[in-house]
Amino acid sequence: MDQRYNTFYYSHKGLRGMLFHTGIAIQKIDFSSRHETNKFLIKLTEVLELVERHSFHEDQYIFPHLTKYDEHLMLELENDHLHGQRLSETLIKLINDVRIAEDVHIRQKLGMQIFLDFNRFIAFHLQHMEKEEEKVNVLLWENFSNQEIVDMKGAIVGPDHSPKLLTEITWILRSVSVREKSHWLEGMSTRVSEKTLNTFRDLAEKL
Repeated sequence: MDQRYNTFYYSHKGLRGMLFHTGIAIQKIDFSSRHETNKFLIKLTEVLELVERHSFHEDQYIFPHLTKYDEHLMLELENDHLHGQRLSETLIKLINDVRIAEDVHIRQKLGMQIFLDFNRFIAFHLQHMEKEEEKVNVLLWENFSNQEIVDMKGAIVGPDHSPKLLTEITWILRSVSVREKSHWLEGMSTRVSEKTLNTFRDLAEKL
């Protein structure tokens, strides 16, 4: 059997790398320090935005093609994404509360709650990604060719090179082996413009 294209492989490695890195970072934050706390909260907010962006892309470009093949699974994944959004909203509220907290003890208490809730956030998304890799990939492979699956994601990598896209690519490149970096860039060479490919190559070189 020809090797099938795994649409989640690199993006999920990037997400896992980002979540693991942030999970380690949050354990080291001294929430009594206003400067250290605010600097970390900027990074944490970006992480939440990138996870939400990833879920949006799945909802927009992948899942609509699959509803007619397994409506129950797609509804389950849609509910997963809604649950993930609620976890994110809880963290965003805590982040805003920490930012305005003047009392150091309140800030530390809120910081501990962020730590606990972010661990739940990580655990949920790790399980959710595993579900997608085990179930959605099978559904894709049963009903679409490799090229058709690649084409579904074509709109995600546009010509705008938005900061969020480049941050996503950076996390992918940080989270894979040297051989996988080369393989990823080789795959991208047939899917994006030369300008975009050179942007990705420059990122890879810097890392």
